[in-house]
Amino acid sequence: MSIILNPNIRCFSELKTEYPAKVVALDPKDKPLKAFSSISIGVVNLMPTKEVTEQQWSTLMISSEHWIEPVWIQMESYTPTHTDPSYLNKTYITCSEVDLKTLQGLIITGAPVELMNFEKVLYWQELSSFLDRVMAAHIPILSVCWGAQALMYKRFGIEKHELEEKCFGIFEHRVSPAHPLVKNLREQVFLPHSRHTGWRSEEIEDSGQLNVLIQSEQAGIFALEDQDGNVYWSGHPEYEVNTLLLEYERDLAKELDIQAPKGYARNNRGQWGTDFNWQEVAKQLLSNWVDGIRPLSHR
Repeated sequence: MSIILNPNIRCFSELKTEYPAKVVALDPKDKPLKAFSSISIGVVNLMPTKEVTEQQWSTLMISSEHWIEPVWIQMESYTPTHTDPSYLNKTYITCSEVDLKTLQGLIITGAPVELMNFEKVLYWQELSSFLDRVMAAHIPILSVCWGAQALMYKRFGIEKHELEEKCFGIFEHRVSPAHPLVKNLREQVFLPHSRHTGWRSEEIEDSGQLNVLIQSEQAGIFALEDQDGNVYWSGHPEYEVNTLLLEYERDLAKELDIQAPKGYARNNRGQWGTDFNWQEVAKQLLSNWVDGIRPLSHR
């Protein structure tokens, strides 16, 4: 269908040019598109490159069969250093400003704090309190990478554990059959990961409350669902083809000990590339999640 975006979002013009029939400008004073049963999804954007993340998720939302209106949410207890605060003030709201009656779903992105204890993260208390409100309102949550680890810890006390080597690259995964969240996916798919920590499968199994939907022999568990319908993705299906390479170049510039992302190789001209494509898988995964969101009138 379409995405309804605040025209002040930086990616609006580019997306409108690329998808002219699928991108609609949101007028805060008038929302006639609500008559088309648009779905409002809050996005807690904790990534440092917020504008890149906005474009990645907006592109995935465009592929849904629904009208989607993302509501961008920022932390009040933390001031980002990579994004102009004035831009965020024009395009985001804080957790305390969110009217949960208007939201039908919530996405929590990853964050560059995975090696810190959860309680040491500056905005942990704010995020934790917000999640309490969201879960009390029975709003389904899709959590990604550190966001998934944070929700897992809050809900079940399951800790993240530092890996011997960063899980970094594109990995083959096995999909569990016959579940709405993985419908229309092949039995084997490729998906990207970028993380220093992960869950231990025995702790997931011991909880007795989590259903593993997608997992990899190399990268471990990718997708889970809990008994309340919340979804956990350990990887980054929203990433674009060059995102992992940009992270690799960033870490090289910092003189960090980092290996090239798995699944990428140089061609005979010295350029990095990959033979794997996960964009259609990512679109289907998000679309499946959105399909399961109940209308506001049914909550």
